[in-house]
Amino acid sequence: MELSRRSTAAVSPALGNISAHAAHTPSATLVCATHHGALLAYQLRQLRSHPDAPKPLLLHGHSGAVRKLLFSDEPHHAEPRGRLPLLFSASADRTVRIWDLNHTDVTKACVQTLVGHGGTVTDIVYANPSL
Repeated sequence: MELSRRSTAAVSPALGNISAHAAHTPSATLVCATHHGALLAYQLRQLRSHPDAPKPLLLHGHSGAVRKLLFSDEPHHAEPRGRLPLLFSASADRTVRIWDLNHTDVTKACVQTLVGHGGTVTDIVYANPSL
């Protein structure tokens, strides 16, 4: 997966402080989340090999601080090697969002939003590989 081939944006202090992070070791991908609800996905191999590496993939969707990020244990729909599994994000906006970082259109990377929580969602656990 190459995050650099898709829409990226400059990282701004207006995005807020980092509130959560998750790493996917096989693809050397790091995702950081902010207090303002943004997600930033970094391709670490690109950062190491290119001093002027592309900016992170910037995803918007949450309206509150992201409290937890978690990659699923299984590849999304048995995707070929090199593709990222689904990413789950839990937020103070009372939602859990499911992201497909392999999506070529960042505006459609959020594939599902789980609503109905009574307050801030502070933790998530991935337990079912048949999603």
